[in-house]
Amino acid sequence: MPDFAWKRRSKSLFSRRPVVKCSPSYTRPKQQDVRHQLTDGGFLDTSTHQAKHASETHSNKLEQEADQVADIVTGNNPNSATRILQRMENATIPVNPSSNIIESDAVSQVVEQALQQPGQPLDKKTRILMESRFRQSLGNVCIHNDQSANDSSEAINAKAYTVGQDIFFGDGQYSPETQSGQHLLAHELTHVIQQTRGGRTNNPSAHRVQRQPNKDKQVDPVKNIRKAVDLLKGRDPKLVQEMLSKAPVDGKSHKVHTETHTDGNATTVYEFMLEVKVGTAKGGHSKAEFTANTNAKTGANNQKIYAMEIVITPHLAKGDTTYLSRTLFHEGLHMHLFVDRQLPSNRQSQLLKDLHGYFSFVRNENVYKELKKQLITYINAHSSVKSRRVAEPVAEHIINGVIEEKFIKDETVRKGVEPASNLQPSALMKVYLSLATRWLQFYLQDRQVAIGDENDNEKHERMKAEIADMARKFMSLWIALDNK
Repeated sequence: MPDFAWKRRSKSLFSRRPVVKCSPSYTRPKQQDVRHQLTDGGFLDTSTHQAKHASETHSNKLEQEADQVADIVTGNNPNSATRILQRMENATIPVNPSSNIIESDAVSQVVEQALQQPGQPLDKKTRILMESRFRQSLGNVCIHNDQSANDSSEAINAKAYTVGQDIFFGDGQYSPETQSGQHLLAHELTHVIQQTRGGRTNNPSAHRVQRQPNKDKQVDPVKNIRKAVDLLKGRDPKLVQEMLSKAPVDGKSHKVHTETHTDGNATTVYEFMLEVKVGTAKGGHSKAEFTANTNAKTGANNQKIYAMEIVITPHLAKGDTTYLSRTLFHEGLHMHLFVDRQLPSNRQSQLLKDLHGYFSFVRNENVYKELKKQLITYINAHSSVKSRRVAEPVAEHIINGVIEEKFIKDETVRKGVEPASNLQPSALMKVYLSLATRWLQFYLQDRQVAIGDENDNEKHERMKAEIADMARKFMSLWIALDNK
């Protein structure tokens, strides 16, 4: 069966958040409450697909208001701007109160990272000018114009974007001394007011990312992927970058690695073929996905040929190159482990041995035994597997898959490809629980185990509760791994 490795990433180490250099009265949105889903209206919100159309309609209205205010403010007619702002007093931003999960994807990761960086208040001259036009205090506004802000703006294809009272600018976009720069700043300041009117900053669910799209930007995904792969040069394990660099995005499968093993008089040649392409991941949930077939084709001269594939979604392929390189490294580590597993034990790398160290550690934890027992019971109840003899290896496969994701996430930090997390422990635990739930659901479905029953609400809720309980056990294992 194909060796699936479903990918989303979070960060792994606990550390304190930096101090914000804005006004002491400034209140930053809670980290765990910043959730993002890109919509076509230039508005990033957490609404589900069912609420998407309402959000887009409202977001278009917000963008129109922001443009109107910016036009008036930079046109020296503040009275008209005040009237529009007063109309916003009773406006509401649609929210999904049931959503409380950080989406760990290409958008949310870079925005969350940018939110960790200290910002600066408006400079005195600009603040006086804008306050005279907006007719209200802007002392709590926090400006971000550092590399992190530039990178996150590029990742969501924005000249600038706003989260609560934080405004982030793309490279070269913050220029309040120019007419165009004042217009962009006024546009984003309007979003600050839209998001903070009526005390809505006290409602975590109301925090949204609103962006000014960079319509001039045209990114070639193929070239962007090549740049991302080049960023991995010199990173250990070097085999990851070597294999990725040998597989250009051209719709073809390329030989990326060969191993020859001799045992007595028999020689076996292991060949690994890789196709990298832009498209929709088979799992349907991730921004990138590595898959491979463990059933090798047999070639001449005792060859074993393995087919591998990495699929990258168009949005990620056109996004921030640094983030893309991290994701490719993550997928590349899955690929490296797959290669190792096909080789004789004496040809396997340290990477696989380190992963086995994770497996050995968690198997000695009491929660592992409880989790395995619970998984076996769940599998027997909700799949065609009806015997412990068969259910046990399926349960072990699922546990190993989720632990492998944790190992790869940690390895990405250890190798310096991704910075250590700045999330506080409570926020990180929520991230862990969210990721563990998704990965558990994926691996259950991968092994044809049901994760719900749409025809029986009571049963569906009971299954969800069981999965949530198992996900909490995975979270406990992850925390134990962090502290070992």
